[in-house]
Amino acid sequence: MSMKIVKVGGSLLAPKNTLWLNTDYCTYFFERWKHIWDDKILVHGAGNIGHGFIKTYGLSSETYLQWRTILHGMFTSIDTATGAVRLYPEEITYLSPDTQGSFVLGWDIRPNLTISSWDTQFPEIINVTQATEGYMLTNVGWVLDKNNQIIPVITKNILSSIAFREVDNDVTWGMKWKIEELFDRIKHPCIIWILDGHDLDNVSLVMHTGMWVWTKIIIE
Repeated sequence: MSMKIVKVGGSLLAPKNTLWLNTDYCTYFFERWKHIWDDKILVHGAGNIGHGFIKTYGLSSETYLQWRTILHGMFTSIDTATGAVRLYPEEITYLSPDTQGSFVLGWDIRPNLTISSWDTQFPEIINVTQATEGYMLTNVGWVLDKNNQIIPVITKNILSSIAFREVDNDVTWGMKWKIEELFDRIKHPCIIWILDGHDLDNVSLVMHTGMWVWTKIIIE
């Protein structure tokens, strides 16, 4: 069975207007996480712990040290809950199609003050592991077009129809740009499901059966 690559949105872990983890959601998610595949990689966002902090205080050598302290607390909580091995962006290249085990990576800021977000980590991990499936857990579990209708299947030729919405506390742009990045970066055929991270029963169903409720992305 191939490695499962799961991205959990930062807004699920650390909602807007907070600088701490949503402990209720984290307990719910990580208890379930422990009981799925042996070989899996979790890519997580930082939510308001990352985006909100930078929007409020800016990004400089001084705020970087303060932010690293906050981030370390987030990483420690997640690592303890998952029991997974944490990797950092520069270690992604050590992964391969034969990699086994449970790993976790997160939204990060490197010492040179560049942001390493899931937008780059998620597709890069899919490439190096040759995974053919990916799962994006979000607050809503679907993508809308410019007419506010749910798009059931996203292919490259309909990218322009995706609605663009500014996200006040997102410093790495919105969902439209993130999906475009997937098409630009992933180098082999892959299906990515966008799922409601609040409904982990449905997430498990999709992972085991391939059935989906709202939106999936087909990269050919």
